[in-house]
Amino acid sequence: MTPAGRSALLPAPLRTAWDRSTSRERRIVALGALVVGCAAFWWLVWQPINVDIERSRAELARRIDILAATRTMADESASLARDARPARSTDPRTAIARAFAERGMRPASAPESRDGRVAVVLPDARFDALLIALDVLRKEDGIYVAEATLTPRVEPGTVRAELLLAR
Repeated sequence: MTPAGRSALLPAPLRTAWDRSTSRERRIVALGALVVGCAAFWWLVWQPINVDIERSRAELARRIDILAATRTMADESASLARDARPARSTDPRTAIARAFAERGMRPASAPESRDGRVAVVLPDARFDALLIALDVLRKEDGIYVAEATLTPRVEPGTVRAELLLAR
């Protein structure tokens, strides 16, 4: 390096000390600078990269576990869909009347069909029996509640239920 180039890199007192030093002293200073540079590289670059690699490996293992659990749930869901019982009757009114009759509930009138839905009014139904009947309809016949209006009655645990059921 030219003397003009050194003057731009080093302050005057360091430049004077460098010019007066022997070649052995210069090698020691260069070796020290190399050791400090390597230590700075390790501390500022290499160590953070290694920490990030370990963190990425742990995150990958966690995500692989989540993926395996998700695939298991998807397979289980698919098997449940395959094992689902088909609807027992083609007419939902028959299934609805059967489910309510089995639990001692009498509709105010025969279930009415409108727009592919069945309207049912139960003037006096036990709430727990109503829930069980609706669950059975959903599981066995694929009939679910599209709309419901439940009005409490004077007797504890009983309701007036106006239901709109669909398949």
